[in-house]
Amino acid sequence: MDDSVRATAEERRRDAWERWMEQHAESADRAGLAGLMGWGAGPGADEMLEAAERGVALRGALQRLVRRERCAIAMRFGLSTSCLCGVQPSPSTYREIGAHLGISSSSARRVVKRAEQRVARLMLARAGS
Repeated sequence: MDDSVRATAEERRRDAWERWMEQHAESADRAGLAGLMGWGAGPGADEMLEAAERGVALRGALQRLVRRERCAIAMRFGLSTSCLCGVQPSPSTYREIGAHLGISSSSARRVVKRAEQRVARLMLARAGS
């Protein structure tokens, strides 16, 4: 893949992430997820510690997903430590995720959506305990 095609694909993936954040920000605020994730938090020492704790909680939540969901989330958002299925740690399209998992792109989208919801529930449950 040449650099211009790679740059375009990365821009689409970043745009997809930003659209997801915009779509979920309002419902996440209602659920308290915005505070949990530290959206808008400053760079102070307390905020950095909280961010590290959220990272630990996120890794724990990802480990509780089934392998297929964990792999789909890792591919969609470019996470390198969540999936051991040999994919490169860069954001992927639903088509790429579907091809990797052997399912259609629409099925890949549903798997990612279900995994996102499970991660949010697990993190909120952990925050409440």
